[in-house]
Amino acid sequence: RPRWLNYRFGLVTRALAERVHADGLLLSAWTPDTRRTMRRLRAAGVDSITTNRIDVLCALRDVGEARTEVP
Repeated sequence: RPRWLNYRFGLVTRALAERVHADGLLLSAWTPDTRRTMRRLRAAGVDSITTNRIDVLCALRDVGEARTEVP
């Protein structure tokens, strides 16, 4: 049985994250490269983000930005 599901970032929603987690799986998203998209994915509840802009992702983590609501 797989432990992770890996989706292209544009397909990930809060509802998808909730379904994946309800099934006992972890959710990964690839490859957002903008701060806005990374914030949205964090707010949706993804467990892992694969990006070409690790500096942006680390900056979001380091400043401790609060998770925001996903539209």
